[in-house]
Amino acid sequence: MNERVETGDGSATLRSERFGVTYHSVHGARTESEHVFIAHGLDAVEPGDAPIRVFEVGFGTGLNAALAWMWARRTGRRVEYHAVEAFPVEPMPVEGLAPDEVARLQAGAKWDEPEFGFEVTVGRLEDCVWEAPQFDVIFFDAFAPNAQPELWRAEVFERLLAATHEGGRLVTYCAQGEARRAMRAAGWRVEKAPGPPGKREMTVAFREAVSRFNVRVYALIAAGDRVLTVREDLPGGPAVKFPGGGVELGEGPEDALRRELVEELGPGIGQQAEILGHAYTTGFFVRSVFRPSDQILSLYYHVALPAECSSRWPTAPDAPVREPEGEAGLKWRWVRRAELRDGDLAFPIDRYVAEHIL
Repeated sequence: MNERVETGDGSATLRSERFGVTYHSVHGARTESEHVFIAHGLDAVEPGDAPIRVFEVGFGTGLNAALAWMWARRTGRRVEYHAVEAFPVEPMPVEGLAPDEVARLQAGAKWDEPEFGFEVTVGRLEDCVWEAPQFDVIFFDAFAPNAQPELWRAEVFERLLAATHEGGRLVTYCAQGEARRAMRAAGWRVEKAPGPPGKREMTVAFREAVSRFNVRVYALIAAGDRVLTVREDLPGGPAVKFPGGGVELGEGPEDALRRELVEELGPGIGQQAEILGHAYTTGFFVRSVFRPSDQILSLYYHVALPAECSSRWPTAPDAPVREPEGEAGLKWRWVRRAELRDGDLAFPIDRYVAEHIL
């Protein structure tokens, strides 16, 4: 049985027996939801007459849906509310809704009224399929990352980004650095916002419209069963990637790759690099992690280095090392091909190449 818990603002929530955490803040369940999902979610949508399409990850006790329904009545703006819930519970009373209205907020139900459309699927987020962007606001209200880590991965946020209209937003109570890094890795522009009572911060993420291409070139350097990777200090923290970088105006892709290898490895090694041939060009849409208005187009080339370089850098899991003549902030190491797909490559396109090209 889930335990009923009275919270700091007089509203109640449940403590999950399965996960050992409460569905909403003990400092004030309703206050938290109004702050995170209404004030930073629905209230922040641009004015207009079009319905607002909401998707909630973690329907829970129905509190966020109830508040969205009341918001639609109060503002006259139609809300079309969708959610997924893997572990349904009975909806809890909410001041402002009649008991028979609360009873309609059941996981598995689907109904429609002029100001509010409601549909909650019983199942896992991983099983949800969207063929095109359709949501304006994502209410991300899963249990905390330590309770449900599988829902806070970059792959999850990538799928949600693809299901969100340009200019849409994702709001969550969570302010953990790991969660924010996963959102950035998926292509969201992530910002901090003041948190509700009991939390210093919360997170608001945006899907920005794409306005330009960013062309990148990367080297796939193999020695036997090993592939060379580089750890680079980037704005979001250290990231493991393949060697390479951006194509500058006036350069061809191979010119850019040669320049990048000289800069990153130093002239002593970089000038000896031999480009063997084209390996792969991005075949699907990729948004820049660091500049969400950019669409990334990546070209990968097979590259050979002198044979003596095969013993120059350590093999994972040994710590990477810096190349003295190379670019500052970079560290190098070999990773075995069989381990690369399950390793710590930071970017979705690199992970795709590791799995399908290498």
